Amino acid sequence: MDAWGLNTDSITYDAWDYQHLTCWNFLPFVLRRMGAAPRWVVDVTLVAWIGSIAGLTVTLSRLGRMLDNYGRILP
Repeated sequence: MDAWGLNTDSITYDAWDYQHLTCWNFLPFVLRRMGAAPRWVVDVTLVAWIGSIAGLTVTLSRLGRMLDNYGRILP
């Protein structure tokens, strides 16, 4: 951001905007770094994200196995 001249004094006026502009925009990490949310909210949000990713992984894995087996059933 420094190389492109994007770090100016005006981006620090609003703390929430500054966090969004200067850190990785993954909600649990933004909440943790901001310090505006209680620790339990950050932890619940992180668990929800991890659970969602795990559920998506399991679903895609099962779908992949179903599609793989579908090709073996047909002649």
